[in-house]
Amino acid sequence: MPGVLGQERGAALVMSLVIMLVLTFLGIIAMLTSTTELSLSGNYRLSKEAYYAADGGMTYVLRDKQYFALTNPTTLTTPNFPVGGVDLTVNGASASGTVELLASNQAAPDNTGNDVTINGQVHANYYKVTSLGSGNLNSQSRQIVIKAELVPSGN
Repeated sequence: MPGVLGQERGAALVMSLVIMLVLTFLGIIAMLTSTTELSLSGNYRLSKEAYYAADGGMTYVLRDKQYFALTNPTTLTTPNFPVGGVDLTVNGASASGTVELLASNQAAPDNTGNDVTINGQVHANYYKVTSLGSGNLNSQSRQIVIKAELVPSGN
């Protein structure tokens, strides 16, 4: 039997090399998968930062009456925001946008209480508010809202 054992020399070495090769491939696949997942989660975070920047800009504008106070409601204006040195930047994400007067002195939308208002008369000015949130690595999010601002007739 010494001749048969002599032919099996090095089999353990070959088997261990094959196992090491398989484990190396599994490690490379796991590393590529985790790198891809890390990249996806980073992009998701950046898109959410841009989204919340746009949302914050929208909230800022909708709460600030200066954008909807018209001195001459027949003039269509498109002011940009923010104005007056207001900084809408948080963690590298910022917001900016426009407020556009779409129509003035129009009928008020349904279910606005038009039938119970003083003197029974209101009209609406319609605005399109566009807020753009910009984050790191050129991530962007845009929000658009159509707003009806109710105004007593004669104002």
